Amino acid sequence: MPMRHKATVLEQIIQQFPWNRFDHYVREHAADDRQRGFTSRKHFLTLLAASLGDHQGLRPVTAALAPNSGALRLLGGKAPARSTLADAMRDRPAELFIDLLQELIGHLNRTLRR
Repeated sequence: MPMRHKATVLEQIIQQFPWNRFDHYVREHAADDRQRGFTSRKHFLTLLAASLGDHQGLRPVTAALAPNSGALRLLGGKAPARSTLADAMRDRPAELFIDLLQELIGHLNRTLRR
């Protein structure tokens, strides 16, 4: 009997994530306009995976994600090079993630009030 796939916490979050709102903020902040391959979505997935794994700093994040790049690729991302992540952290507007966080907190507050 084949084993059933159990979704990881990362996969469960991604399945429930409001990607349409994320894409709205990417367009609003022109976050991908000057980017070639490392999109805002890949950046976000990398940061989310790093946060869930409690990895701090560029080297630990890229080192931890590199062996699991197959899982990240399955989710639409890939383990970035350290320099790529550093460039994205420097160049991508932080307001993209701030606006997204504010919307998610608002959604959580509305959900908890119910």
